[in-house]
Amino acid sequence: MKIAVIGAGITGMSCAWLLARQGHDVSLFEQNGTPGGHSNTVDVPGRGAHPLPVDTGFIVYNAATYPNLVALFDHLDVPTQASDMSFAVTLDRGKLEYSGTNLAGMFAQKRNLLSPTTT
Repeated sequence: MKIAVIGAGITGMSCAWLLARQGHDVSLFEQNGTPGGHSNTVDVPGRGAHPLPVDTGFIVYNAATYPNLVALFDHLDVPTQASDMSFAVTLDRGKLEYSGTNLAGMFAQKRNLLSPTTT
């Protein structure tokens, strides 16, 4: 069967790969100049003469939320490494700031605890 997959992000590439393994004639289309979408890997200077590939694209990657992606990486022998992830925001030149690390981070600016607005 001829199948077109639109989008060469991790989902599109995974679908195309699985469909091709099942014998389908797959065409993969991507509007950007490179495939990968959120899975963007760049080489940064490493130890010695060898660059270190660093994935800059995945916003979230963890075993609990993405078991199928973990299984795909395991199947393809793609190495992964645990890391700490955090989220923080600053709005209106610091008028409102918070982070998602813990409850204290959500209320980083104590003056906003009882303020219904930030303006």
